[in-house]
Amino acid sequence: MNGTWSPREPVPSRTDWARVAATTPLLLLFSVAAAYLQFIGLIWYAAGPHREDCARIERYSGGTVPAGATDVACTATGGLNDQDHEIDFRIPREGAEERLLDAFPRLRRESLCAADACFRVRPDEPASRGLWGYLEATVKYEGDRAHVHVLAT
Repeated sequence: MNGTWSPREPVPSRTDWARVAATTPLLLLFSVAAAYLQFIGLIWYAAGPHREDCARIERYSGGTVPAGATDVACTATGGLNDQDHEIDFRIPREGAEERLLDAFPRLRRESLCAADACFRVRPDEPASRGLWGYLEATVKYEGDRAHVHVLAT
């Protein structure tokens, strides 16, 4: 107790050190496995579709969801480096295309289209300055409503 060893104090034996030496690799293995599974979960979350803040997507795409839009859903899909940002909403059919162009002023009407109306901005166009890449919007008419899908990559 005064800096000297007393026979009453326990001294670590060789078996105690052997236990420590035997469990250290197991703890290291479990730590590495846990980190790997956490990383895989992060990649899985980033690659799969997930809800996204609409304001963030609006900044990303250079537009805004028109006032009075209903059923607004904002999602992001893709990996860590390549993501697609999508906004879906419905607006009244009357004046839908004009409202869309007011909300996303960089879009240009396309003549070839599988939907009722298509609008795009390609990365090489001057209107794409400030955007990350490709911007596309499609309009499908559903009775007196227009379903709008905006995709920014």
